[in-house]
Amino acid sequence: MPRASGRLDLIVARQPPEAGGEVEQALQALGRARGWWNELGHAGPNADALVPGGFVAARSESSDREALVANQQGGFSVRCPACGAVVTRAFSLAVEAHRRGDVRAFVCPACGAVHDLVAADVRPPAAFTRFAVHLMDVMSAEIQPDALAEIVAVLGSVVVIGRRVG
Repeated sequence: MPRASGRLDLIVARQPPEAGGEVEQALQALGRARGWWNELGHAGPNADALVPGGFVAARSESSDREALVANQQGGFSVRCPACGAVVTRAFSLAVEAHRRGDVRAFVCPACGAVHDLVAADVRPPAAFTRFAVHLMDVMSAEIQPDALAEIVAVLGSVVVIGRRVG
């Protein structure tokens, strides 16, 4: 398991996971226009208008296949969205099966209900996505509300995930 460090990254993952990166150019243009980052992805003069205290760099991650984005530190818990039972093992096994091409679903061992992996209550937050913006070495674990609203206007629904980097 990776060691936690003082470096924190934020990942803004587009939702639902079926939504791809066709908005990447629009988001890149927004970030440059607001001065959040420059054309090379380095923090711009207004980086702190995106993340309090700023960040070092930003990069887009786009794929035609969805990926699970999480804190990469382990120690997560997953609950069934129907009965609230802890289903971490069933979820983890289903994620591995999904990566091999199986359907994106798990069966709750407590209530027997079948759920889309996306519906699971994962703590700390995780998300399946095909497009994300990775903000590296942030000075704060939050995105400024006004900036987040602008990002949502371009991307639609998003999940923000903190990741400690070793």
